[in-house]
Amino acid sequence: MVKIPLLLCFECSMIVTIHSLIIAYMSLKSKSDENINLVGYAVFKQKYLNVAASRAYYSVFQLIKHFLKKTDFDYAEFVERMNIPDKRPFSHKTIHQAYFYRCTAAGMKWDELKILNLIGDLRYMRTKADYSEEFVKPKEVERCMDNAKDIIAFIEKRESEAKVD
Repeated sequence: MVKIPLLLCFECSMIVTIHSLIIAYMSLKSKSDENINLVGYAVFKQKYLNVAASRAYYSVFQLIKHFLKKTDFDYAEFVERMNIPDKRPFSHKTIHQAYFYRCTAAGMKWDELKILNLIGDLRYMRTKADYSEEFVKPKEVERCMDNAKDIIAFIEKRESEAKVD
């Protein structure tokens, strides 16, 4: 296959192609699926529980990022409107807020979106799993898996209704 250059990044001397951009969008969804499958495997085997807690969070993070990018979400407008200075697009600190903002801008009500509050618990557990000396407990990982699956189901249903794949 011939790759057609779309743009050249002078900082890293990398040519980005139309093909690689399409794959990048699809790969975030694929990575999300892969991560939640890994969490299920780890819970089933009762192994790699710290990794599983971290991956539960990332399965949601990557899915949200996939849909925000796929819909050309205007991150600059979002941070300006929310008065969040100098935040990197799609950062861990703001991606949950960005998705919530996008949903409310589309007319969704608070009651419909409260499931997204579970992302805070997933993020806390990811931080514990990745940076704490304390091990994540099996029940905590099961909770992470259940929360991630619930959030993923909500997002996928919402995005399919909005006709975004």
